[in-house]
Amino acid sequence: MDLVVINPGIPVDVEKRKKSIFDIRVKFNGGKQSIVEMQLSGEKSFKKRAQFVISKAYSSQDISGEKYSALKKCYLICILNFKLLDELAGLVTDYMFRDKDGRELTDDETILFIQLPKVDEILSHLRYSSICPRYEALNLPIFNSIATSLFSFR
Repeated sequence: MDLVVINPGIPVDVEKRKKSIFDIRVKFNGGKQSIVEMQLSGEKSFKKRAQFVISKAYSSQDISGEKYSALKKCYLICILNFKLLDELAGLVTDYMFRDKDGRELTDDETILFIQLPKVDEILSHLRYSSICPRYEALNLPIFNSIATSLFSFR
């Protein structure tokens, strides 16, 4: 796999003056993009911000003179130090474009939310559990789901 760290900024839209600079932005596997955003404090509009960020990165691809099929996948990995999603959401939650019945439209824009407070909750629960010693915690399916989600980029 080829991996290139690229300019973390997206050119400023002169009309709207909204500048985007990401924490980490890389290209890999022939042009796919991955953006990592780390957020310490809660922000009510973070879901909208994530949607804006990935859409902007996706639309910033230069496909002049080519067909839209030349567009490459973009991944946004949001590492959050707060709970953004409801209690039913997992430690790692991944979103793509789907219809209301869950059928996939496209996976060209994928957003993964990793909520660090949920890691703390799981570890805290394990500390007081006689069923699972602490050193075995990282072998639990919940932690394996993080690795699977992060490294399953197609």
